[in-house]
Amino acid sequence: MNISGSLQEKIHTTIISFGLTHREKEITVLWIAGYNYKEIALRVGVSNNTVRKHIQNIHSKLGVHSKTNALIKIMSEVYSGTQQSPDFSSDNI
Repeated sequence: MNISGSLQEKIHTTIISFGLTHREKEITVLWIAGYNYKEIALRVGVSNNTVRKHIQNIHSKLGVHSKTNALIKIMSEVYSGTQQSPDFSSDNI
């Protein structure tokens, strides 16, 4: 996925606005980028169970129950108040 610097910054700012810890933010970025729990655990240097617990905390803080709903909630916040719309065409995913 090719994301411009300004959009990437807005995504990070939005994630922080949900009150996530630094580690939860780090895991959220990897999670919505498509990494599985094992890959996240290896990349971050924690156990799979720790990743699972962080994902549960992320769900709770975002008020969602799935990765899809988390992504929708984050991107809705990113694009609220802007005139730019997300481009989810297959060329950009």
